[in-house]
Amino acid sequence: MITRRKNGGCAPWIIIFIVIIGVAVIAICASSETTPTTKAPSTTAQQAPVTTPTPTPKPASSPKPVVKSVNLLANPGFELGSAGRPEGWTTTGWKPGKFVWDNTVAHAGQYSVKIESPQANDLRWVQKVNVHAGSRYKFTAWVRTLGVGHSPEAYDIGANLSVDGKTGLQDLKGTNDWTPLSMDIMTGPKDSTLTVELRLGHFGATNTGIVWFDDASLELVEDVDIAVFEGQHVTLELFGADASMIHDVPGWLQELDIAYEHLTELVGSSPYDGEKIIIREVLPMKYGGLAGNPILINQQILQIEKLNNPNDLDFGVIHELAHDFDIPPYSAFYIGDGALNAEGWANLKLVYVADQMSALFPEATFWGDGHAYRLGETGSIFERKYADPYLQAGRRDGLQMNNDVLTGLLYSLKRQIGWGPFKATFRDYRTYSAGRSTISSSVDKIRLFVKLLSKNSGVDLAPSFISWGFDIQ
Repeated sequence: MITRRKNGGCAPWIIIFIVIIGVAVIAICASSETTPTTKAPSTTAQQAPVTTPTPTPKPASSPKPVVKSVNLLANPGFELGSAGRPEGWTTTGWKPGKFVWDNTVAHAGQYSVKIESPQANDLRWVQKVNVHAGSRYKFTAWVRTLGVGHSPEAYDIGANLSVDGKTGLQDLKGTNDWTPLSMDIMTGPKDSTLTVELRLGHFGATNTGIVWFDDASLELVEDVDIAVFEGQHVTLELFGADASMIHDVPGWLQELDIAYEHLTELVGSSPYDGEKIIIREVLPMKYGGLAGNPILINQQILQIEKLNNPNDLDFGVIHELAHDFDIPPYSAFYIGDGALNAEGWANLKLVYVADQMSALFPEATFWGDGHAYRLGETGSIFERKYADPYLQAGRRDGLQMNNDVLTGLLYSLKRQIGWGPFKATFRDYRTYSAGRSTISSSVDKIRLFVKLLSKNSGVDLAPSFISWGFDIQ
């Protein structure tokens, strides 16, 4: 049995940095043991206690305010440009949209920039800016909207400001005269640039309408303390004050490293060519977390009191880590619309991790629906809460079913065929996708999944999927 280490323990492979602008204080936990490149469960279980005290991040010192603010954006008022485009700004979007350098509407001066989209979309005016690492910035702009709608998706975000894919807490919907929006952003200890975005809609929150932006600003507010914890596969970047309140960051980091290894075991490869994945605490935003590298975790959902429970794992962080193992280009052959969305596949991977880690951490729990439950119960909860009511109601929603229902149904199949066929299927996607164009139809994606899973299990699984309402004839 592996138990999470209490205060005072430190794994020999942990290096902890406290990053303060201009100064790096480094504490290294050393050990005479030679750490293996790959950590096997049995090796971890037999690891002797380490007596070196765990380095504790220093509480964040009082930041020094910047005496004089300077707007770091080029052409922030959009007054410069040529050939119908403002200097210093580019555009991008999920689907094609209408971008206008507008000389008929402005908050100040003669020009603004405009986004217009009659269809649900995620559209952005973009600028990349050089910044300092470990610093807090404020991004502001004046925003005017006309008929901005509500998103039909998981999140409801209208006209907004975004930095490196992260939106703040403010947005505008409906029709509004010029209104200032702002958000704070923290740079990581190695960041040298930020990408600011004037945006309509967002990831998983596409929207419609017309929006104008003018008089944007990005200003340095203060230097901050960031605590950096290096693991074998994962790096944690936490605000210094928060890190100082977590009793056992090395223990949490060890669990995340093990989760990473199990995800690699499931899909057969690692994202980002095996580079360490950074998990970065960020200032409050609309989302609880955003996958990628770095993974962004909202400060508001970082539950320090639960992390200080030696048996509690963080469901949300492992869920975002699981998203990173939907590795392009082959993930595009199974991620689709409705029940096949990325959230469902991340939860399936998380359930696999929970099954495997429950053997190593038999007392460990996830926290959800107001109570803690054992890791080994995770798949069963998806069955009982989502799949069983769906089946009992005789529903046949197919691709329209909730992705949590599909997670529960797939876990019920796992009880019959085991995890082996799922592992083989993820590996088959890598082979299948080589040299092929991406499948666009979600119907074709579920058909391919059923075909591969049936082949790898030696069981015809088509009748089960047909009974759930999927068109795979």
